[in-house]
Amino acid sequence: FAYLDVNRNGTRDNGDTPLPNVAIALSGTETGSANAVTRQTTTDANGAYTFSNLLPGTYQIVQTQPTEYKDGQTNVGTGATGLAGTNQITTIQLGSGANAQAFNFGELQPDLSKRRFLASS
Repeated sequence: FAYLDVNRNGTRDNGDTPLPNVAIALSGTETGSANAVTRQTTTDANGAYTFSNLLPGTYQIVQTQPTEYKDGQTNVGTGATGLAGTNQITTIQLGSGANAQAFNFGELQPDLSKRRFLASS
């Protein structure tokens, strides 16, 4: 999921806002072959994205940072291992029959600058 982390706790909760139309890219290599995999999608109205029918392999997921938000917490989900970084989850080890879920990208509201705040008062 891509979501606005309303309470800034680094975890997707019921009160957080889903972010639709966020670009998500997957790339990697299937285990036991040199087959490169590249896929792209965007999040749906619920902030969800899916990459189906992946064979076992090593993958990475990269989110294009939405320009209207600050980067928040990126979380590795369940069903596969991986390393969370800024707008990406790398070294995702997907096994046979795995159903990896909740690889989430949190975003934050930008801080209001004093200049903007004072100018609009």
